[in-house]
Amino acid sequence: VGPVQLDAEGLVARAVASAELGEAVELAFPRRAQSPPPASHVQTYFVRAANASLAELTGFGRRLVERLAREDCQVNVSVGRETSETRVANTAGADGTYRSTSVSVSADVTRIAGDDVLMLSDYYAAADLPTEAELEALARSIERRLEPALTIVAPPAGALPVVFTSAGLSAVLLPLEQALTYLDSPCDFLR
Repeated sequence: VGPVQLDAEGLVARAVASAELGEAVELAFPRRAQSPPPASHVQTYFVRAANASLAELTGFGRRLVERLAREDCQVNVSVGRETSETRVANTAGADGTYRSTSVSVSADVTRIAGDDVLMLSDYYAAADLPTEAELEALARSIERRLEPALTIVAPPAGALPVVFTSAGLSAVLLPLEQALTYLDSPCDFLR
């Protein structure tokens, strides 16, 4: 079976045919309010996060790498910061903007010893920079699982039940994910 190819006209024809089977939905766009209703304030922009220096951001990463370093383990830390301004408008005249910041800090520890692959990770994501307590909680979360996991023990004899958590399943699916990444086209696997 070769890759499926649709021309633009064929795609539009299928979309129109599909839409004819659905129910009609009446939509009305909100208009610009004369006096906007009071809204609860959700802070999405933090000056401290927007103005954080490169040294401050890399400092988060360095502290985590130093804290999580173990013999024969690879520690990866990623720190990201983004600022944005979003405008929402419609053809009925409603128009509004808001600014936001987002900060993410992720850390993972990997150890490969023979046939044993250990991968642990955690992350912080918020609109403001992490506090020392939040970085400490991230490091403790990994360390709490890392210390017992570093001890390799012989498995008991016989058949054993296996339960995959969402975190454990990612290690099992990693080879498949990597293989799919290298396909030229999503349909290559059909050939």
